[in-house]
Amino acid sequence: MARPDDSVVHGSKASVTGAGQARPKDLPSIDRLLRADGVAELIAEHGHTLVAAQARLLLDGLRTRALAGALDAAAVQPAALAAGLSEGIAQRLAPNMKRVLNLTGTVIHTNLGRALLADSALQAVLSMMAGPNNLEYDLASGQRGDRDDAVAGLLQRLTGAEAA
Repeated sequence: MARPDDSVVHGSKASVTGAGQARPKDLPSIDRLLRADGVAELIAEHGHTLVAAQARLLLDGLRTRALAGALDAAAVQPAALAAGLSEGIAQRLAPNMKRVLNLTGTVIHTNLGRALLADSALQAVLSMMAGPNNLEYDLASGQRGDRDDAVAGLLQRLTGAEAA
């Protein structure tokens, strides 16, 4: 005899057990998830490869929860799946490095970015990196250059060495 919590709720596309728990078979295929409402925008913004990889991770995690009997039926609804996919992509693309406060008492802390750059140095780096530059191009000869040439003269003057 079936227990009350093992009964199947009818009337929805997904078969769901009585207590609002989803089963692995309630999860969509990768292809169906990628064709769901709202997912096309994610693919257009981030590319099919990234979205498909994230969809696999999402469905793998949901499948594990479903097998453990810990997946709520609401989590397999199309809107919830699209939202979960969007959130997973946002987390994956979020920068790993964050600004922190150095309250260690060590001024130049090797684990916290070492010495800070002066504003003038930061502005010089930003302006140089905002467009193409002559990193490996010799402007005088019009030929390919060497990236070490940018600092070789400075190192020679700083150290008094014959070569950098």
